[in-house]
Amino acid sequence: MSSLSSSNSGKSLTQILKSVELFNSLKTDEMQNLEKIIRIRNYKPSQKIIQEYDRGTELFVIVSGSVKVSTEDQEGREIIVSIGYPSDFFGEIALLDNDDTRSATVTSLEPTTVISIEKTDFLKFFTNYPEFALKLLSVMGRRLRQTDEKLMHMAFADSYAKIARTILEIFEKEGAKNEKGLPYINDRFTRQELASLSGVSRETVSRSLGAFIQSEIIRISDSRIYILNENKLRKESTGNFF
Repeated sequence: MSSLSSSNSGKSLTQILKSVELFNSLKTDEMQNLEKIIRIRNYKPSQKIIQEYDRGTELFVIVSGSVKVSTEDQEGREIIVSIGYPSDFFGEIALLDNDDTRSATVTSLEPTTVISIEKTDFLKFFTNYPEFALKLLSVMGRRLRQTDEKLMHMAFADSYAKIARTILEIFEKEGAKNEKGLPYINDRFTRQELASLSGVSRETVSRSLGAFIQSEIIRISDSRIYILNENKLRKESTGNFF
């Protein structure tokens, strides 16, 4: 088992597992059995955790940090499917499906710690503990609904609504407030990454951000995107503002 990253140092393995939604309702004996089959893995920024089309033999659960889940189009351009945060998991499809090839590439965006469970151990745990299995399926179902909603939004919403939704989704996961209480997200994604997340071109991202700045909905400074008017941004994400 790998050592814990600095962000998790001082925490027991049980404490780390309890911080993960998928495991926090396990009973003591279930938690003890889980601890026997997991590995802790640490990744530096921009490290690939899994590669699309490789064979999948592990389930991964994010403990700290963040990752991007991506694929490529026919011309080899990256398409970012989603951003993963602590408690999110990935790799389960290849373990539950007869086709064990990975459906996407997962890359760390920052120093990231994950829990990994081998396929054989995972399937045994999945079978032996029905409550865990139900929780896993519940989370997968919720995630599928969210994906459906995002696809519908990307298919029918205008470009401003798509960018607004992306900013709000990032804010809900990693947003903060400055000393004056002004909400913001760190401007850490490239314009191409924001474009990929939103299903638009890089030029459209720049144009939309410029329009939001002009309308005093956001401000970009100090490597941050400040949300000056959250109500307008949320209204814009539904396509009803411009």
